[in-house]
Amino acid sequence: MIKNRRIVSLLAPLLLFSLFLGCFLPFKGFREKPQIKEQPKTPPKRAPGTPEAEEQEKRVKHKKSGGVYHTVERGQTIYRIAKAYDVPQEDIIEANGIQDVTKVRVGQVLFIPGGRKTKKTEIVLGEMPSNPPSRPEPPNNGNPTPPANPPTHEPPPSSTEELSCPRNAVPLIWPITGNLTSNFGIRNGRQHDGIDIQTAIGTDIVAAADGTVIFADRLGGYGLMVILKHEGELKTIYAHNRKNLVRKGDVVKQGDKIAELGNSGNATGPHLHFEVRCGQDAVDPILYLPGR
Repeated sequence: MIKNRRIVSLLAPLLLFSLFLGCFLPFKGFREKPQIKEQPKTPPKRAPGTPEAEEQEKRVKHKKSGGVYHTVERGQTIYRIAKAYDVPQEDIIEANGIQDVTKVRVGQVLFIPGGRKTKKTEIVLGEMPSNPPSRPEPPNNGNPTPPANPPTHEPPPSSTEELSCPRNAVPLIWPITGNLTSNFGIRNGRQHDGIDIQTAIGTDIVAAADGTVIFADRLGGYGLMVILKHEGELKTIYAHNRKNLVRKGDVVKQGDKIAELGNSGNATGPHLHFEVRCGQDAVDPILYLPGR
């Protein structure tokens, strides 16, 4: 009996100490507040079948197919960029979510699906406002002669000194007979890169000089257009045609028929928009054409 009391007296302090210690030990689940796990934030999924979801799927599809990025330069259009990269313009429009092709701005970066490397258009063409129509003259079946009212002023010599296309290096002839309705330079607050010659629709347009056709197709506001590459850096442009009579790669002689006058593109009446370019710089055609 005495022995049992001694055992109890020895174990009692140990039991009391264990109970006291247990009140402060951080056993799992003891005196712990339940923690609320935060759900990972995920972007909201677009409802399938909506226009936004379809547009996003198209962009992802085009990005996976590969391509390059192109920075829009002055005068470039979606049509011209698509031609330069040899891809359908519809693919460029879809890949970039373009709603209005007329609002593509200079400096805008476009993804070109299927493009292999960054290219520049063969010739940069500026915007060309349309001109008001005037009374057409009857067609001339003979060789083209200068318009009835060409400007008589002589520009300062410095206007061509910096160009690499001497005025007399490639003698030009007038591509058509008619009224000169618009000159080269600022028109309605905007640069007009050529001259406009108006006459009856369907009149033959001839090559101003020997050259090679480097473009014969439709191009935005220019409508049906032909571009000839001449000796050196000289090019001539014939726009708003009703019909092109040549194809890219054709070699033509001065005076050969290359198109029929029309009013395609941004034209309010039948006329020929004629440009002369030295490289990519538009110059006054009157400097290179013969006088009366």
